[in-house]
Amino acid sequence: LYGPSNALGAIRTKNSQDNVWSSDLDASVLETMVDSMVSCSGCTVHCRHVNKLGGEGPEYSTVGLLGANSGIDDMEQVIRLNNLCNDLGIDTSSAGTVIPWAMELYQRGIITDEQTGGPLNWGDADRMYSLLEDISQRKGFGDVLADSSQAVRLGKLPKEASEYLVAIKGLPQSDPHDPRYIKSFALGLATASRGADHLRSRPTLDILRLPDELREKIYGAPTISDPTAYETKEIIVEFSETIFAVCDCLGLCRFVCRGFNSPKLLGYEHFARFVKLTVGLEMEEDEVREIGRRVVDLERLINRREGLTRADDTLPKRYFDEPMPHGNAKGHRIERDKFADMLTRYYHLRGWDDDGVMPLERKAQIVGMTAKASPPK
Repeated sequence: LYGPSNALGAIRTKNSQDNVWSSDLDASVLETMVDSMVSCSGCTVHCRHVNKLGGEGPEYSTVGLLGANSGIDDMEQVIRLNNLCNDLGIDTSSAGTVIPWAMELYQRGIITDEQTGGPLNWGDADRMYSLLEDISQRKGFGDVLADSSQAVRLGKLPKEASEYLVAIKGLPQSDPHDPRYIKSFALGLATASRGADHLRSRPTLDILRLPDELREKIYGAPTISDPTAYETKEIIVEFSETIFAVCDCLGLCRFVCRGFNSPKLLGYEHFARFVKLTVGLEMEEDEVREIGRRVVDLERLINRREGLTRADDTLPKRYFDEPMPHGNAKGHRIERDKFADMLTRYYHLRGWDDDGVMPLERKAQIVGMTAKASPPK
C-alpha cells in the first residue's frame, strides 16, 4: 500500500505538510528485511512480518507514519522504531502522528529547545527513539507527548499548537493516507465514532474504479467511481461502517471483511451462516445488517451523551485549507461547503436529522434493545 499511495501522492509526509516521500520505504525494500510472514491462530491471511531485527512488523501504517510522516527514509530505522513501540506497548500510529506534530511545532518556533530539551528535526530517528522511551516513562518532554492530543487542553502546549495536530475527536489519525484526494476516506474519518480511525469505515474499494454494476451490487445503490467526487460517497461510508461493525461483533479481521480490500470477501450471508453454525441462532441477512446499524446508532448516542455534536464530525484544518502540494493528487483539498453537504447526506442516510441527531423513536428502540440485552442486576 505504501508504494501505490506514494505514487498517487497521498502519503502523509512531515505531519501532512507534504504528500510524497521516498521510494526507499517501498515493499521491495521491506521484503529484504523480513524473515517470514505469520498469522493469528487459524488464519489463512498471514499478514504479520517477522523482521530481521527481532520483532514483528512494520505494516503500512507504521511505515508511513514512523517513516514518511516523520521525515525518515531508512527502512532499518523504521523497523527499529516499530520494534521499540511494540516492546513499550505504544501505538505506532499515534506515535507517528504526535511526534511529527511536535517536530512541526519546533520547525515553526512554536516550541523551542527550552521546552523540548533539544532539537526536534525531521528524520532524526535517534531522537525519536529516545522520545519514545521518555514518553513511556513520562520523562522530560516525553511527559508532554504522553498526553497526546490532550497536551494543549492541559496547558502543556500553547493553544496555537492545536492547529497543526492531525486528529479528529482527539484521536490522532491512525493511517498514513492523506484523505484530501479520496473524499470517501475523508468522510469516514470525520464520522468515525472514536475519532480519526480508518478501521471504522475505510472504503478501500473506492480507489479501484470498479465497474458500475459491481459497485451497485456491493453498496446496494449506484455510486460514482471517481474517488475525488463528493456525490454518493455517503453511501459507501454508511455501507462500510455497518458491515465493519458486524465484523467487529463477530470478532473477525478487516482483511477478510467484504469492502475493506476486496468485493469478494465475507458478507452478511456468510455472517448469518457463522452464527448458525457456532451458536445455533437462525438469522436472516437483514437481521445481521440491522445489528451493524444498531451498533453505529448506539455509539452515536453515547457520543451525544458525552457532548459531541455535528461540529466534531470534521477534519483537521489543514485538510480544508491547504491543497496537496505534489504528485498526481496535487491541488486537491476538502472543500468546506461540499464536505458539509456530503455530511448532511450521510446523516439522512442513517436516519438522523441535519445535525446528526437521532429521532426519539429510534433512540427509544436502541435503548430498549440494549436494556433487554443487559444481564439482570
